[in-house]
Amino acid sequence: MEPERKSSANVWFMALPFFSHLKSMSQLAELLVGHGLTVTLLGSKYDLQRLQASWDHKPERSNRKSIHFRPLDIELPDLGNPVGGNARMLKPFQDAERAFEEVLKNELACGSRPTCVISDLLLPGTREVATSLEIPAWPFCPYLSSYLNTTVYLERLEGKGILTLPDSLEESDVQGELISIPGLPLINMYELNAVHFKCNPLYAMGRRRSEFLQQADVLIMTGFCELEPRAFSALQKLLISSTLRNSKKIPEIWTVGPLFPLLSDTEVLLANDPVQAEVDPCIRFLDSQSPSSVVYVSFGTDIRISQDQLLELVCGLENSEQPFICAIRTHGSAQSPHVPVHDLLSDLHPELLARISSRSLFVEWAPQMEVLAHRSTGAFISHCGFNSVLESVWYGVPILGWPRKYDQFTNCRYLAGEAQIALEVHPGLMPAGLVRSTDVETVIRTLFYTAEGKALSERALEMKQRAQESLGRNGSSTKNLEALVTHIEHLAKP
Repeated sequence: MEPERKSSANVWFMALPFFSHLKSMSQLAELLVGHGLTVTLLGSKYDLQRLQASWDHKPERSNRKSIHFRPLDIELPDLGNPVGGNARMLKPFQDAERAFEEVLKNELACGSRPTCVISDLLLPGTREVATSLEIPAWPFCPYLSSYLNTTVYLERLEGKGILTLPDSLEESDVQGELISIPGLPLINMYELNAVHFKCNPLYAMGRRRSEFLQQADVLIMTGFCELEPRAFSALQKLLISSTLRNSKKIPEIWTVGPLFPLLSDTEVLLANDPVQAEVDPCIRFLDSQSPSSVVYVSFGTDIRISQDQLLELVCGLENSEQPFICAIRTHGSAQSPHVPVHDLLSDLHPELLARISSRSLFVEWAPQMEVLAHRSTGAFISHCGFNSVLESVWYGVPILGWPRKYDQFTNCRYLAGEAQIALEVHPGLMPAGLVRSTDVETVIRTLFYTAEGKALSERALEMKQRAQESLGRNGSSTKNLEALVTHIEHLAKP
């Protein structure tokens, strides 16, 4: 039962112009509204429209009606188009921070002020502005603890002169070097986020991000501590050590997830109900397959793959002999950059499609939560974006990790090497490297037909149980959310 009290606290959320980040942030906003707090969600006009459109499909979620939107004019690049590299993200980030500053100062001029600001970690300027106006500002972190550890630990080593990273990932010294990060197995240096290297256009912003993380007295994380206990403990120690050196208050670190729009019990039942199969072709396809047999493939909404890579992927799926759903977008060609995957394959290899037609489905978008909740889904070939990781963990679906960029490499390394609930499709793959069909076939067969794969599937189900317990009545995330609400309400008192 939702709390009936109404708080005077007014929480502002400032979202990064990445839709995946906005989605998890909006879920926390819903939870705070459910505890009686007033919530305002600021973000790009386009992303907020996308969010509203997705909510319109589930109007029964009453908390959403109480969230106030503040659309900001931020021009977004095509995240699936690699032209311009990381430099194309500088302007949207800077525009978001400037827009936030303008809106906040206008609010104060009108005699109103938020109780606190919860801002994406990648927008450190929001903290700089808010704290200068004596408004608490805290980072929202949709990342694994092990990834955050790299941010703090590498900067500390470099600051002490213990470690000097190459200027670029392209340097030959990077190729064969391993590096140890607290809470992670040994990782290849090239698996670090490119933002850690000085030639990257986002390097300076990455340093400000690290300061935001280390200066905050509250840190909000979208995962749950049972997913990565060793990495979470290491993060606590790193931040406490940083705090003590700077004579600051020890930070509160609250994990409040798994944080994404959970399906209701009714929606899970519908996803497994043949009567509902006409709702979506993915569900109709899954209803025709055996339990735990289907390989679901998705690299998220912002990643596209080349024609050559698509062909290798589909050939590997064919040779694995498992049924599959392929929900991906391609680069296509210069003349037609967004060719639907099915049309592209038809032009290249129509005989290939004919061979797999009875056990395959190609779509550009899938209802991922419903697919993962379906009893026929047995594996998830994923880029290891954090939202996808949490969703897969929540439904106990084993992950076949195929990272592409950002935090995805460290996520995959943790899930495979530490938590052991994932297999890597191609261990040691360089960013943007070509994965061969034999890699895809081998990792699928390992999962479905070996003792190693069976043990991994069992561990995935165990982690599912831990995830659900974390959101139970006495779960760690439930208690952390209550502590966060209490802290915000305390700030709102006169």
